[in-house]
Amino acid sequence: MDGIEYSFAGLVDKAAFEHFKAKKILAGFSHYDVWLYQHSLAFTVAKMIDVDMLAEVKDAIESAQKNGTAFADFKKRLKPYLMAKGWWGEQVMTDPLDGEPKLVQIGSTRRLKTIFNTNMQTAFAAGQWQRIQANKKALPYLRYNHSAAGHPRDSHKRYYGLVLPVDHDIWKVIFPPNGYGCKCSVSALTRRQAEREGISGEPDVDMVEFTNPRTGKTVLIPDDITPSFAHNHGDRLGAMDALFGEKNGEEALTAMIAEREAWLDKRYSVPSDKVAVLALPDKVSEKEVRRLTKEQSANNTKDHEARAAAAWQAETGDRLEVFDLPVEKGKGQADYLIVSDDLPREQWVTLDFMFTENPEHAELMNRYFAHTTGAWNTKVDKIQEHFDKADIVPLDLRHLNAANRHKLLQYVLSLPKEQRNKVRLLVKISE
Repeated sequence: MDGIEYSFAGLVDKAAFEHFKAKKILAGFSHYDVWLYQHSLAFTVAKMIDVDMLAEVKDAIESAQKNGTAFADFKKRLKPYLMAKGWWGEQVMTDPLDGEPKLVQIGSTRRLKTIFNTNMQTAFAAGQWQRIQANKKALPYLRYNHSAAGHPRDSHKRYYGLVLPVDHDIWKVIFPPNGYGCKCSVSALTRRQAEREGISGEPDVDMVEFTNPRTGKTVLIPDDITPSFAHNHGDRLGAMDALFGEKNGEEALTAMIAEREAWLDKRYSVPSDKVAVLALPDKVSEKEVRRLTKEQSANNTKDHEARAAAAWQAETGDRLEVFDLPVEKGKGQADYLIVSDDLPREQWVTLDFMFTENPEHAELMNRYFAHTTGAWNTKVDKIQEHFDKADIVPLDLRHLNAANRHKLLQYVLSLPKEQRNKVRLLVKISE
């Protein structure tokens, strides 16, 4: 199978629905009043100042997402309502920015279609990004696909066929849709698929300064992306931090994040009497890391998993080997076996690590760890899958921030004793 194809067509999934439902209503006169990453947090319609009207439109979109209804049903519900409210056709409105009356186009069938399509597409993109983050261990690359539009815009063609890691910074600004009506998409690829297609070098992106005419703020965005779309639609935590930084300055943002971590750390402690804790050393044998890494095996262990395994060996005295036993159909493989010379290999204890990560990717892992209910539910499902695969499930806390460690710890403590006994919480040797 050539990757996993994503399309904006069809029913919107639960993750997309939850992302959109969580948005707050925010009125704005111009589409520049609420823009870029603010759209990850807020629902708005330019020129729609009445919050009750905004709530009705948002509810209609939620209904369409939940029930899979088409634009025709959306229009049938909203057009009579908006016309009755006087929000239709051209109208003179006072711009709150300068107090000047302006002749503006408000409601129309064309605008309704833009509102419907844009919100459905960006919600899908947010849910899709959540799935990509959840599955990036198996599918660590993305390919930018040709647009499905009958007449695709030339400006996005430069990205066609681009293959880069999921965590590459480029996806912060060109993750589709990249404009009104954009039908570009991405495919998630395994490492082998990405290597076969050819992993791209650093993308040639022309970044230009764009000044928001309403706020006067200047940002750097790709010159071929519609300004209000030059952000990742699923990055809620990043959007919240960016808003704080925009309002209070970068120094204040850095201080706030540090203070938030310190506050949570004071309340974070691992109760070793209720769940097993293992403190791992930072330095490990590179020879053992190489032995415990099998990139091309069916097991497909990664460098960061092998480093955790090597640290496990150093601390416990166990000797691990990459899992290579046959498994039942439909059941996943564990990562490693603990060597036991007194038992046949089939009876060796199995380990399956979770949340090991390269330090340079830790920020992204933390950002999408539990940023929505759907993201957290995916983590819970993955933990349960690991319980089914292995005798011991080490949960690596070393690269999680305080908020995510606390959330994970609370979940572990809520597990039945039989499952909790399988858990090993991995911490830094100094903790």
